[in-house]
This record gives sequence, C-alpha cells and structure tokens, in this order.
Amino acid sequence: MNDTNTKKQITDELKKFKTSYKDLQEKARVIFPDMNAKERQWFESFLYNLNVEFDNFADNLNEILDSIKEEDKKLPNVFKTLNSRQYKILTYLKKYPNIVRREYCTMFNISAMTAFRDLKDLEQKGLIFGMGAGKGRKFGLKD
Repeated sequence: MNDTNTKKQITDELKKFKTSYKDLQEKARVIFPDMNAKERQWFESFLYNLNVEFDNFADNLNEILDSIKEEDKKLPNVFKTLNSRQYKILTYLKKYPNIVRREYCTMFNISAMTAFRDLKDLEQKGLIFGMGAGKGRKFGLKD
C-alpha cells in the first residue's frame, strides 16, 4: 500500500464532500425560499456545525494517517518484506507449536514449491526455525 497515494485519495474524497456541502448550502437557499427567519437561522446553524464537525473529522483523520505512517517507520524492515501468507503463518504459529509444508500448502491453496520458498524465506530472516528434513520437516516460531 502506498501511503502517499492513500492519503491523497482520502484527501480528494474529503474535498469532494466539502464541495458537496457548499453546494448544498447554496441550493438550500434556492430550494427553500419560503423559510422564515427562524428556520433559515436554524438551517444555517446546522450547516455551519456540520462544516465544523467535518473539519474536525478531516483533521483527526489526517492525524491518524500520519500516526500510521510513523508506526510503519518503526516496524522492522524484515516485516515489511513479508507477503500476506507469511504474516498469517506467523500468527498461526503463535497459537500452534509447528506446521509442516503440506499443511501450509493446504491452508493457502499453494504449490509445494511456493510453500518451500515462503518457509525458507521466513527461516532465513530468523523468524521461524526448521526441525527435521525432507517432506516431514516441521517449522516453529523462533522466540
């Protein structure tokens, strides 16, 4: 996921919403010309408060996105290179003591060679360890 593109997409959507709000404000004046002063005041107040809340939401969202980006910088580089299967298997290995390649293939509906590469990569990165050899080789989570 590209953080810059994601933030830009969200910001663009927020701008569209803001534009929609301004359009609504202008259209309301035309659509409801018979509003009395009290109704118009209430409606203007409602739209103003909606705008303030929207701005607060946009500010909070940007703070959250920036915080996520900062947290991502703190994540060790080794985890940034893992694929989704590898993340899932690390989570699995927190619950269960070990797994064999055949089970890994079945879990993710992948070939034996793909499983071999995934598990070998995790082992080389020092995240899991292997026990035994051949098809029955078991893999466990390193402490």
